[in-house]
Amino acid sequence: MRMTDNMRFNTAVTSLFNTQSQYYGLMEKMMSQKKVNRASDDPVAAMKIIDIRQGIAANEQYLKSIVDTDAWISITESKLSAANDLLVNAQEIAVGQSTATASAASRKIAAQNVQSLIDEMASLANAQFGNRYIFSGSR
Repeated sequence: MRMTDNMRFNTAVTSLFNTQSQYYGLMEKMMSQKKVNRASDDPVAAMKIIDIRQGIAANEQYLKSIVDTDAWISITESKLSAANDLLVNAQEIAVGQSTATASAASRKIAAQNVQSLIDEMASLANAQFGNRYIFSGSR
């Protein structure tokens, strides 16, 4: 087969373009410092990268959920402790007024104190954390 000048020229130009393309590919890898810049560079590695990124995103979401839940538990614990204190106060008032020495006036004052404790308990029961009620049972 005879090699014409046109064939030699086309072969040289094709070779130059291939070399230039490889050069640009290497420069891109060097500049980005990444082995895989697009999925076509290495499809298997690109899938692994996607899987790793999804795993990282899932772990970040788990961590956020843990932090939110920890805060919710702390607030709930403090509200339950406050509710316990209110119940202890109510019990002390009830025990104090259960004796024969308690008068109608002292029982009326005690009833007002117990009512204020009930109001405080209702306020605690209606407390919210974010968009959730603390004592609602649904999260």
